[in-house]
Amino acid sequence: EFRVQVPPYTQPGTEVCFDRGDGVQIMVTVPESLQEGNAFEVTPPAMMVKVPDNGAAGMQIAFRSCSELEEAAEWFGLTLPEGCQPGKYVTAKLPQPKKRGGFKALSRCLGNGSFKQ
Repeated sequence: EFRVQVPPYTQPGTEVCFDRGDGVQIMVTVPESLQEGNAFEVTPPAMMVKVPDNGAAGMQIAFRSCSELEEAAEWFGLTLPEGCQPGKYVTAKLPQPKKRGGFKALSRCLGNGSFKQ
């Protein structure tokens, strides 16, 4: 999760490009209620994953979303963190989606805040 500022000359509903801080560039849609100079939170996609009965810190597990059709659900991997307990839940950050709720990965951002796919 991080905070970004609406760039100059940007209208609400416009998609703008930001560097996430780790070299990954993302595209987000400026919320309708905001204007130039306002800041807003951007939350990366994540999912709560139940630790298996035999789960322990350092163990690698595979999981997928239950909200999609079983045949279409994408599999993800996770290394269980320190302090996890069997039967409890941990947060798994998901890879950058191509497009999901105004948040998408880019192939290239341009210096003016626009993007090129």
